[in-house]
Amino acid sequence: MDEACLILDEVYRKRIKRMLGSNPNSKLIILVNPWHRRNFAFRAWRNPKFKKIHIDWRQAVQEGRVTEEFIEDMRQELSDYEFKVLYESEFADDSEDSLIRWDWIQRALVKKVEFSGATQMVWGLDVAEQGKDLTVLTHAVTDGVHYAVTMQQHIQERETMPTANRVAAIVPKDEALHVDSIGVGAGVYSRLSEMGHRAISIRVSMSPTSEEDRYLNEKSQRFWKLRSIFEQDLISIPNNPHLISQLSQMRYEFTSAGKIRIIDPEGKSPDFADS
Repeated sequence: MDEACLILDEVYRKRIKRMLGSNPNSKLIILVNPWHRRNFAFRAWRNPKFKKIHIDWRQAVQEGRVTEEFIEDMRQELSDYEFKVLYESEFADDSEDSLIRWDWIQRALVKKVEFSGATQMVWGLDVAEQGKDLTVLTHAVTDGVHYAVTMQQHIQERETMPTANRVAAIVPKDEALHVDSIGVGAGVYSRLSEMGHRAISIRVSMSPTSEEDRYLNEKSQRFWKLRSIFEQDLISIPNNPHLISQLSQMRYEFTSAGKIRIIDPEGKSPDFADS
């Protein structure tokens, strides 16, 4: 597989990887310019089952395949990110369109949040739609500025009533519970409201609640706020590999109208990040 970072996860999962099972002696060779951490190529680089061969510009100079003068010229021509990928041959911490930078995430993992005022408990519930999507419940403490995410839990029930009942058994009625209420989440939200919970409807596909000329929808508005919270070092998060992976793979772009649009990781709903 050449330029494997540019091959979609879905193609790898459904087509390429299946071919490995056709012969017990099959081998997978992945060639990569390490453009990003968003697909199977990065996971393979971290997987101890794979033998890794790393070739950077220094080896190329040593073998006489390129001159050091040329390397220095390219260092001036390229951005730091491009040079790290193409000549250092290392996975950059972030791509240029990363929503939440890797070093911000790592910082949040060890952050000890110091609150500056009265705190409240808040919850977020991302309700699974179908397939491999998960229903994820998140608990956090906040003073309105600082945030400490203390827990994330996968709710295994798949139907509306059992999901609502399970969440109701965990979340105190007097604590704010923000529920993704689009699609199947609408029923969960309605049931929790009927049960007397402080359920708050979140509809991320709707128009933003402010700065409509800046954000494509409420999802863009909320995730951009989350980006700012990470950037300003105002948040701590649990060491949850699903959450870390999803946050690090979120991207953004600007539409033709100049509005911010959030791009989910390839092939999977970011349940933990959304929650």
